[in-house]
Amino acid sequence: MLFIIISLICGLMIIISDGQKRFNWCICAMLLISQNIILIQKPQLPVHRFFLLCFWLSVIFRKEYKGKKFPLIVPLVIYFIGFYLIGYNAEALEPFSKFWKPTSAIIESYLVLLLAYYGTEKVTVNSKPIINTLYLVMFYGIFTLITKWNPYQDMIHISPDEAWLNDYYFSDRIRITSTWSHPIAYGFICSLFFYAFLPYYKKKKIKILLSLLAFNILICGSRTDLAAFILMGAIYIPMRFKASKAIVVGSVTLIVVSITYLAVPFIQDKIDTLIGTVDGKDQTGGSSTEMREDQLAASLYIFNKSPIFGEGPDYVQEQIMPDQDFYSKEGLNFYGFESYGYIIFIERGIIGIVIELIMFLSIISYALNQRRKYKEECSTILSISFGFVFFSLSTGVLGTFTMAMMFIGITMSRINNTTCIKKRLLEKS
Repeated sequence: MLFIIISLICGLMIIISDGQKRFNWCICAMLLISQNIILIQKPQLPVHRFFLLCFWLSVIFRKEYKGKKFPLIVPLVIYFIGFYLIGYNAEALEPFSKFWKPTSAIIESYLVLLLAYYGTEKVTVNSKPIINTLYLVMFYGIFTLITKWNPYQDMIHISPDEAWLNDYYFSDRIRITSTWSHPIAYGFICSLFFYAFLPYYKKKKIKILLSLLAFNILICGSRTDLAAFILMGAIYIPMRFKASKAIVVGSVTLIVVSITYLAVPFIQDKIDTLIGTVDGKDQTGGSSTEMREDQLAASLYIFNKSPIFGEGPDYVQEQIMPDQDFYSKEGLNFYGFESYGYIIFIERGIIGIVIELIMFLSIISYALNQRRKYKEECSTILSISFGFVFFSLSTGVLGTFTMAMMFIGITMSRINNTTCIKKRLLEKS
Protein backbone atom coordinates (compact mmCIF):
# COMPACT_ATOMS: atom_id res chain seq x y z
CA MET A 1 0.00 0.00 0.00
CA LEU A 2 2.87 2.37 0.75
CA PHE A 3 4.31 1.96 -2.78
CA ILE A 4 0.85 2.29 -4.34
CA ILE A 5 0.18 5.55 -2.46
CA ILE A 6 3.58 6.96 -3.44
CA SER A 7 2.97 5.92 -7.07
CA LEU A 8 -0.45 7.61 -7.12
CA ILE A 9 1.08 10.82 -5.76
CA CYS A 10 3.81 10.73 -8.43
CA GLY A 11 1.19 10.10 -11.12
CA LEU A 12 -0.85 13.09 -9.92
CA MET A 13 2.24 15.32 -9.97
CA ILE A 14 2.98 14.20 -13.55
CA ILE A 15 -0.58 15.09 -14.59
CA ILE A 16 -0.69 18.55 -13.00
CA SER A 17 2.86 19.53 -14.03
CA ASP A 18 4.30 20.45 -17.41
CA GLY A 19 7.64 20.98 -19.11
CA GLN A 20 10.82 20.20 -17.17
CA LYS A 21 9.01 19.64 -13.87
CA ARG A 22 6.73 16.97 -15.39
CA PHE A 23 9.68 15.27 -17.06
CA ASN A 24 11.59 15.25 -13.76
CA TRP A 25 8.66 13.65 -11.93
CA CYS A 26 8.28 10.95 -14.59
CA ILE A 27 11.97 10.00 -14.89
CA CYS A 28 12.67 10.13 -11.14
CA ALA A 29 9.55 8.09 -10.36
CA MET A 30 10.60 5.42 -12.89
CA LEU A 31 14.10 5.30 -11.43
CA LEU A 32 12.95 4.97 -7.81
CA ILE A 33 9.78 2.87 -8.14
CA SER A 34 10.34 -0.60 -9.58
CA GLN A 35 8.37 -1.80 -12.61
CA ASN A 36 7.63 -4.97 -10.62
CA ILE A 37 5.04 -3.05 -8.60
CA ILE A 38 1.56 -3.71 -10.02
CA LEU A 39 -1.15 -1.15 -9.26
CA ILE A 40 -4.05 -3.14 -10.76
CA GLN A 41 -4.06 -6.88 -11.46
CA LYS A 42 -6.92 -7.10 -14.00
CA PRO A 43 -6.35 -5.55 -16.45
CA GLN A 44 -2.74 -5.51 -15.34
CA LEU A 45 -1.32 -2.03 -14.77
CA PRO A 46 2.38 -1.94 -13.83
CA VAL A 47 3.49 1.29 -12.24
CA HIS A 48 5.66 2.48 -15.15
CA ARG A 49 2.74 2.07 -17.56
CA PHE A 50 0.66 4.12 -15.13
CA PHE A 51 3.24 6.93 -15.20
CA LEU A 52 3.16 6.94 -19.01
CA LEU A 53 -0.63 7.15 -19.03
CA CYS A 54 -0.44 10.08 -16.60
CA PHE A 55 2.09 11.75 -18.90
CA TRP A 56 -0.27 11.26 -21.85
CA LEU A 57 -3.17 12.77 -19.88
CA SER A 58 -1.07 15.83 -19.12
CA VAL A 59 0.03 16.24 -22.76
CA ILE A 60 -3.50 15.77 -24.16
CA PHE A 61 -5.11 18.03 -21.54
CA ARG A 62 -2.71 20.85 -22.51
CA LYS A 63 -3.05 20.07 -26.24
CA GLU A 64 0.71 19.98 -26.65
CA TYR A 65 0.35 17.84 -29.75
CA LYS A 66 -0.96 20.80 -31.78
CA GLY A 67 1.35 22.20 -34.42
CA LYS A 68 3.77 19.28 -34.23
CA LYS A 69 4.10 16.80 -37.08
CA PHE A 70 5.72 13.55 -35.96
CA PRO A 71 8.21 12.44 -38.67
CA LEU A 72 7.61 8.71 -38.18
CA ILE A 73 3.81 8.76 -38.08
CA VAL A 74 3.36 6.40 -41.07
CA PRO A 75 5.57 3.56 -39.77
CA LEU A 76 4.03 4.06 -36.31
CA VAL A 77 0.50 3.64 -37.70
CA ILE A 78 1.63 0.53 -39.60
CA TYR A 79 3.06 -0.83 -36.34
CA PHE A 80 -0.25 -0.19 -34.53
CA ILE A 81 -2.30 -1.90 -37.24
CA GLY A 82 0.05 -4.90 -37.36
CA PHE A 83 0.03 -5.35 -33.59
CA TYR A 84 -3.77 -5.15 -33.35
CA LEU A 85 -4.06 -7.73 -36.16
CA ILE A 86 -1.79 -10.00 -34.12
CA GLY A 87 -3.98 -9.53 -31.05
CA TYR A 88 -7.21 -10.05 -33.02
CA ASN A 89 -5.97 -13.37 -34.43
CA ALA A 90 -4.69 -14.69 -31.07
CA GLU A 91 -6.85 -17.71 -30.27
CA ALA A 92 -5.64 -17.96 -26.67
CA LEU A 93 -6.86 -14.45 -25.77
CA GLU A 94 -10.28 -13.37 -24.51
CA PRO A 95 -12.06 -10.60 -26.52
CA PHE A 96 -11.00 -7.79 -24.15
CA SER A 97 -7.38 -9.02 -24.05
CA LYS A 98 -7.24 -9.01 -27.86
CA PHE A 99 -7.44 -5.22 -27.59
CA TRP A 100 -5.85 -4.49 -24.20
CA LYS A 101 -2.67 -6.55 -24.55
CA PRO A 102 -1.58 -4.96 -27.86
CA THR A 103 -2.52 -1.54 -26.45
CA SER A 104 -0.48 -1.99 -23.26
CA ALA A 105 2.52 -3.28 -25.24
CA ILE A 106 2.35 -0.31 -27.62
CA ILE A 107 2.04 2.19 -24.74
CA GLU A 108 5.33 0.95 -23.25
CA SER A 109 7.21 0.66 -26.53
CA TYR A 110 7.13 2.78 -29.69
CA LEU A 111 4.26 5.01 -28.60
CA VAL A 112 6.74 6.49 -26.10
CA LEU A 113 8.49 8.04 -29.12
CA LEU A 114 5.35 10.03 -29.85
CA LEU A 115 4.81 10.91 -26.19
CA ALA A 116 8.35 12.23 -25.79
CA TYR A 117 8.16 14.08 -29.11
CA TYR A 118 5.01 15.94 -28.01
CA GLY A 119 5.68 16.31 -24.30
CA THR A 120 9.37 17.08 -23.85
CA GLU A 121 9.85 20.38 -25.63
CA LYS A 122 12.80 22.30 -24.13
CA VAL A 123 13.46 19.69 -21.43
CA THR A 124 16.85 18.29 -20.51
CA VAL A 125 18.04 15.23 -18.65
CA ASN A 126 20.69 17.46 -17.05
CA SER A 127 18.43 18.72 -14.26
CA LYS A 128 19.10 18.77 -10.52
CA PRO A 129 16.27 16.37 -9.49
CA ILE A 130 17.33 13.74 -12.04
CA ILE A 131 21.02 14.07 -11.14
CA ASN A 132 20.30 13.76 -7.42
CA THR A 133 18.00 10.78 -8.01
CA LEU A 134 20.68 9.04 -10.05
CA TYR A 135 23.22 9.67 -7.29
CA LEU A 136 20.82 8.02 -4.83
CA VAL A 137 20.21 5.03 -7.11
CA MET A 138 23.92 4.57 -7.89
CA PHE A 139 25.04 4.77 -4.25
CA TYR A 140 22.24 2.42 -3.24
CA GLY A 141 23.52 -0.05 -5.85
CA ILE A 142 27.00 0.13 -4.29
CA PHE A 143 25.43 -0.29 -0.83
CA THR A 144 23.79 -3.55 -1.92
CA LEU A 145 27.12 -4.72 -3.33
CA ILE A 146 28.96 -4.09 -0.05
CA THR A 147 26.27 -5.47 2.24
CA LYS A 148 25.00 -8.20 -0.11
CA TRP A 149 21.52 -7.15 0.93
CA ASN A 150 18.81 -5.28 -0.95
CA PRO A 151 16.01 -4.35 1.50
CA TYR A 152 14.12 -2.49 -1.22
CA GLN A 153 13.82 -5.60 -3.41
CA ASP A 154 12.96 -7.68 -0.35
CA MET A 155 9.97 -5.41 0.30
CA ILE A 156 8.77 -5.64 -3.30
CA HIS A 157 9.19 -9.42 -3.65
CA ILE A 158 6.98 -10.40 -0.72
CA SER A 159 7.51 -14.15 -1.06
CA PRO A 160 8.31 -17.14 1.13
CA ASP A 161 11.17 -17.85 -1.26
CA GLU A 162 13.38 -14.92 -0.19
CA ALA A 163 16.35 -17.28 0.22
CA TRP A 164 16.18 -17.99 -3.52
CA LEU A 165 16.16 -14.27 -4.31
CA ASN A 166 19.20 -13.60 -2.12
CA ASP A 167 20.99 -16.52 -3.76
CA TYR A 168 20.15 -15.13 -7.22
CA TYR A 169 21.47 -11.65 -6.42
CA PHE A 170 24.39 -12.40 -4.11
CA SER A 171 25.69 -15.92 -4.77
CA ASP A 172 28.94 -16.67 -6.62
CA ARG A 173 27.75 -14.43 -9.46
CA ILE A 174 26.90 -11.00 -8.01
CA ARG A 175 23.91 -9.27 -9.66
CA ILE A 176 23.26 -5.67 -8.59
CA THR A 177 19.84 -4.29 -9.44
CA SER A 178 19.56 -1.28 -7.07
CA THR A 179 15.99 0.08 -7.39
CA TRP A 180 15.40 -1.26 -10.90
CA SER A 181 13.34 -4.33 -11.80
CA HIS A 182 16.14 -6.61 -13.03
CA PRO A 183 19.95 -6.52 -12.75
CA ILE A 184 20.55 -6.96 -16.49
CA ALA A 185 18.02 -4.22 -17.30
CA TYR A 186 19.65 -2.03 -14.64
CA GLY A 187 22.98 -2.16 -16.42
CA PHE A 188 21.45 -1.05 -19.72
CA ILE A 189 19.53 1.79 -18.04
CA CYS A 190 22.83 2.97 -16.55
CA SER A 191 24.34 2.90 -20.06
CA LEU A 192 21.51 5.08 -21.40
CA PHE A 193 22.05 7.67 -18.69
CA PHE A 194 25.85 7.51 -19.07
CA TYR A 195 25.69 8.62 -22.70
CA ALA A 196 22.87 11.08 -21.98
CA PHE A 197 25.14 12.88 -19.48
CA LEU A 198 28.42 12.46 -21.35
CA PRO A 199 28.06 15.81 -23.22
CA TYR A 200 28.17 17.54 -19.81
CA TYR A 201 31.32 15.72 -18.66
CA LYS A 202 33.25 18.93 -17.94
CA LYS A 203 31.20 19.61 -14.79
CA LYS A 204 32.66 18.04 -11.65
CA LYS A 205 29.34 16.67 -10.42
CA ILE A 206 28.73 15.03 -13.80
CA LYS A 207 32.22 13.49 -13.84
CA ILE A 208 31.45 11.80 -10.52
CA LEU A 209 28.04 10.71 -11.80
CA LEU A 210 29.57 9.21 -14.97
CA SER A 211 32.04 7.26 -12.83
CA LEU A 212 29.20 5.94 -10.66
CA LEU A 213 27.16 4.95 -13.72
CA ALA A 214 30.11 3.14 -15.28
CA PHE A 215 30.86 1.34 -12.00
CA ASN A 216 27.24 0.23 -11.65
CA ILE A 217 27.33 -1.14 -15.20
CA LEU A 218 30.34 -3.22 -14.19
CA ILE A 219 28.72 -4.58 -11.02
CA CYS A 220 25.27 -5.39 -12.47
CA GLY A 221 26.55 -8.87 -13.31
CA SER A 222 25.84 -8.92 -17.05
CA ARG A 223 28.24 -9.51 -19.93
CA THR A 224 25.54 -8.28 -22.31
CA ASP A 225 25.48 -4.89 -20.59
CA LEU A 226 29.25 -4.54 -20.87
CA ALA A 227 29.10 -5.36 -24.58
CA ALA A 228 26.14 -3.00 -25.17
CA PHE A 229 27.94 -0.21 -23.29
CA ILE A 230 31.03 -0.62 -25.49
CA LEU A 231 28.95 -0.80 -28.68
CA MET A 232 27.06 2.38 -27.81
CA GLY A 233 30.32 4.18 -27.05
CA ALA A 234 31.87 3.03 -30.32
CA ILE A 235 28.97 4.67 -32.18
CA TYR A 236 28.37 7.69 -29.95
CA ILE A 237 31.83 9.07 -29.12
CA PRO A 238 33.30 9.32 -32.68
CA MET A 239 30.06 10.92 -33.98
CA ARG A 240 29.37 13.21 -31.02
CA PHE A 241 32.85 14.67 -30.42
CA LYS A 242 35.51 16.10 -32.66
CA ALA A 243 38.51 13.85 -33.27
CA SER A 244 40.66 15.40 -30.53
CA LYS A 245 37.86 15.36 -27.95
CA ALA A 246 36.88 11.83 -28.91
CA ILE A 247 40.45 10.68 -28.26
CA VAL A 248 40.50 12.41 -24.86
CA VAL A 249 37.11 11.03 -23.80
CA GLY A 250 38.00 7.56 -25.07
CA SER A 251 41.39 7.64 -23.32
CA VAL A 252 39.91 8.76 -19.99
CA THR A 253 37.23 6.06 -20.20
CA LEU A 254 39.90 3.46 -21.01
CA ILE A 255 42.06 4.57 -18.06
CA VAL A 256 39.14 4.44 -15.61
CA VAL A 257 38.07 1.00 -16.84
CA SER A 258 41.65 -0.28 -16.72
CA ILE A 259 42.16 0.91 -13.12
CA THR A 260 38.85 -0.60 -12.08
CA TYR A 261 39.75 -3.84 -13.87
CA LEU A 262 43.06 -4.10 -12.01
CA ALA A 263 41.74 -2.98 -8.62
CA VAL A 264 38.48 -4.93 -8.32
CA PRO A 265 38.86 -8.72 -8.70
CA PHE A 266 35.26 -9.66 -9.43
CA ILE A 267 35.03 -6.99 -12.16
CA GLN A 268 38.20 -8.47 -13.61
CA ASP A 269 36.40 -11.81 -13.71
CA LYS A 270 33.43 -10.25 -15.54
CA ILE A 271 35.60 -8.64 -18.21
CA ASP A 272 37.62 -11.85 -18.59
CA THR A 273 34.35 -13.72 -19.03
CA LEU A 274 33.19 -11.24 -21.68
CA ILE A 275 36.45 -11.64 -23.59
CA GLY A 276 36.22 -15.40 -23.19
CA THR A 277 32.71 -15.38 -24.62
CA VAL A 278 33.89 -13.45 -27.68
CA ASP A 279 36.71 -15.97 -28.11
CA GLY A 280 34.29 -18.86 -27.77
CA LYS A 281 35.66 -19.95 -24.39
CA ASP A 282 32.59 -19.32 -22.23
CA GLN A 283 32.91 -21.41 -19.08
CA THR A 284 30.32 -19.67 -16.92
CA GLY A 285 27.03 -20.93 -15.66
CA GLY A 286 25.10 -18.33 -17.61
CA SER A 287 24.00 -18.32 -21.21
CA SER A 288 25.92 -20.45 -23.66
CA THR A 289 25.85 -20.96 -27.41
CA GLU A 290 24.31 -24.40 -26.94
CA MET A 291 21.52 -22.98 -24.75
CA ARG A 292 20.72 -20.30 -27.29
CA GLU A 293 20.62 -22.87 -30.08
CA ASP A 294 18.11 -24.88 -28.02
CA GLN A 295 16.02 -21.75 -27.41
CA LEU A 296 16.04 -20.84 -31.11
CA ALA A 297 15.05 -24.37 -32.14
CA ALA A 298 12.20 -24.44 -29.59
CA SER A 299 11.00 -20.98 -30.63
CA LEU A 300 10.97 -21.90 -34.32
CA TYR A 301 9.02 -25.06 -33.49
CA ILE A 302 6.24 -22.99 -31.88
CA PHE A 303 6.57 -20.35 -34.63
CA ASN A 304 5.72 -22.96 -37.28
CA LYS A 305 2.32 -23.55 -35.63
CA SER A 306 1.22 -19.98 -36.36
CA PRO A 307 3.82 -18.37 -38.63
CA ILE A 308 1.81 -15.38 -39.88
CA PHE A 309 0.31 -13.77 -36.75
CA GLY A 310 2.01 -15.78 -34.00
CA GLU A 311 0.28 -17.00 -30.86
CA GLY A 312 -0.53 -13.51 -29.52
CA PRO A 313 0.84 -11.08 -26.90
CA ASP A 314 2.02 -12.57 -23.59
CA TYR A 315 1.68 -16.14 -24.88
CA VAL A 316 5.16 -16.97 -23.62
CA GLN A 317 4.54 -15.58 -20.14
CA GLU A 318 1.04 -16.98 -19.70
CA GLN A 319 1.09 -20.26 -21.65
CA ILE A 320 4.66 -21.53 -22.03
CA MET A 321 6.50 -20.41 -18.88
CA PRO A 322 4.01 -21.98 -16.41
CA ASP A 323 4.12 -25.29 -18.33
CA GLN A 324 7.81 -25.70 -19.16
CA ASP A 325 7.85 -29.29 -17.86
CA PHE A 326 5.42 -30.26 -20.62
CA TYR A 327 7.61 -28.69 -23.29
CA SER A 328 10.74 -30.26 -21.79
CA LYS A 329 9.13 -33.69 -22.20
CA GLU A 330 8.56 -32.77 -25.84
CA GLY A 331 12.29 -32.04 -26.15
CA LEU A 332 11.85 -28.25 -26.22
CA ASN A 333 14.09 -26.17 -23.95
CA PHE A 334 13.23 -22.46 -23.65
CA TYR A 335 15.24 -21.71 -20.48
CA GLY A 336 14.78 -17.97 -19.80
CA PHE A 337 13.83 -16.86 -23.35
CA GLU A 338 17.03 -14.83 -23.50
CA SER A 339 16.18 -12.88 -26.63
CA TYR A 340 13.46 -10.51 -27.74
CA GLY A 341 13.71 -12.26 -31.10
CA TYR A 342 12.37 -15.52 -29.64
CA ILE A 343 9.38 -13.65 -28.19
CA ILE A 344 8.63 -12.07 -31.58
CA PHE A 345 8.87 -15.46 -33.36
CA ILE A 346 6.37 -17.09 -31.01
CA GLU A 347 3.96 -14.28 -30.16
CA ARG A 348 3.90 -12.12 -33.31
CA GLY A 349 5.00 -14.28 -36.25
CA ILE A 350 5.99 -12.85 -39.63
CA ILE A 351 3.76 -9.78 -39.14
CA GLY A 352 5.58 -9.01 -35.90
CA ILE A 353 8.99 -9.40 -37.52
CA VAL A 354 7.99 -7.08 -40.38
CA ILE A 355 6.55 -4.28 -38.19
CA GLU A 356 9.56 -4.38 -35.84
CA LEU A 357 11.90 -4.05 -38.82
CA ILE A 358 9.81 -1.19 -40.23
CA MET A 359 10.05 0.77 -36.96
CA PHE A 360 13.76 0.11 -36.42
CA LEU A 361 14.74 0.94 -40.00
CA SER A 362 12.55 4.07 -39.93
CA ILE A 363 14.35 5.35 -36.83
CA ILE A 364 17.77 4.59 -38.33
CA SER A 365 16.80 6.16 -41.67
CA TYR A 366 15.55 9.30 -39.90
CA ALA A 367 18.83 9.64 -37.98
CA LEU A 368 20.98 9.10 -41.07
CA ASN A 369 18.98 11.65 -43.07
CA GLN A 370 19.42 14.26 -40.32
CA ARG A 371 23.04 13.49 -39.39
CA ARG A 372 24.66 16.31 -41.40
CA LYS A 373 22.56 19.06 -39.81
CA TYR A 374 22.26 17.47 -36.35
CA LYS A 375 25.33 15.34 -35.83
CA GLU A 376 25.18 15.38 -32.03
CA GLU A 377 21.51 14.46 -31.82
CA CYS A 378 21.79 11.72 -34.44
CA SER A 379 24.74 10.16 -32.63
CA THR A 380 22.41 9.75 -29.63
CA ILE A 381 19.61 8.18 -31.70
CA LEU A 382 21.93 5.75 -33.50
CA SER A 383 23.84 4.66 -30.40
CA ILE A 384 20.64 4.03 -28.41
CA SER A 385 18.95 2.26 -31.33
CA PHE A 386 21.79 -0.16 -32.04
CA GLY A 387 22.56 -0.60 -28.35
CA PHE A 388 18.92 -1.44 -27.59
CA VAL A 389 18.63 -3.88 -30.50
CA PHE A 390 21.82 -5.65 -29.43
CA PHE A 391 20.67 -5.75 -25.81
CA SER A 392 17.14 -6.95 -26.53
CA LEU A 393 18.21 -9.63 -28.99
CA SER A 394 20.91 -10.82 -26.58
CA THR A 395 18.89 -11.03 -23.39
CA GLY A 396 15.33 -9.69 -23.85
CA VAL A 397 13.70 -6.28 -23.32
CA LEU A 398 13.31 -6.60 -19.52
CA GLY A 399 11.49 -3.31 -19.09
CA THR A 400 14.07 -1.15 -20.91
CA PHE A 401 11.91 -0.36 -23.97
CA THR A 402 10.26 2.67 -22.35
CA MET A 403 13.43 4.48 -21.31
CA ALA A 404 15.22 3.77 -24.61
CA MET A 405 12.33 5.16 -26.67
CA MET A 406 11.96 8.10 -24.26
CA PHE A 407 15.53 9.23 -24.93
CA ILE A 408 15.15 8.78 -28.70
CA GLY A 409 11.85 10.72 -28.66
CA ILE A 410 13.41 13.57 -26.65
CA THR A 411 16.23 13.80 -29.18
CA MET A 412 13.77 13.87 -32.10
CA SER A 413 11.84 16.64 -30.33
CA ARG A 414 15.07 18.60 -29.92
CA ILE A 415 15.76 18.30 -33.66
CA ASN A 416 12.23 19.51 -34.42
CA ASN A 417 12.57 22.47 -32.05
CA THR A 418 15.90 23.49 -33.56
CA THR A 419 14.44 23.21 -37.08
CA CYS A 420 11.47 25.39 -36.13
CA ILE A 421 13.74 28.05 -34.62
CA LYS A 422 15.91 28.12 -37.75
CA LYS A 423 12.82 28.51 -39.95
CA ARG A 424 11.57 31.43 -37.86
CA LEU A 425 14.94 33.17 -38.05
CA LEU A 426 15.01 32.73 -41.83
CA GLU A 427 11.47 34.13 -42.14
CA LYS A 428 12.38 37.19 -40.07
CA SER A 429 15.54 37.84 -42.09
